[in-house]
Amino acid sequence: MTEAPQSIDIHAGLRVTIGLLRFYPLVLVKEREKTKGIITKSDVIKSLR
Repeated sequence: MTEAPQSIDIHAGLRVTIGLLRFYPLVLVKEREKTKGIITKSDVIKSLR
C-alpha cells in the first residue's frame, strides 16, 4: 500500500513546497480542503528554465 500524498495550502510558500518535494514525488495544493492542483518535482525543475 502506498502513502497518501502530502498537501499544502494554496498560499504556502515555495520553500515549504520544495521542502516536501525532497521527500515526496508530488504535493497536492488545497484551498479550504478542496484540491486545486498538483505540483511535482518536474514542475519545479521546469519553472527554473
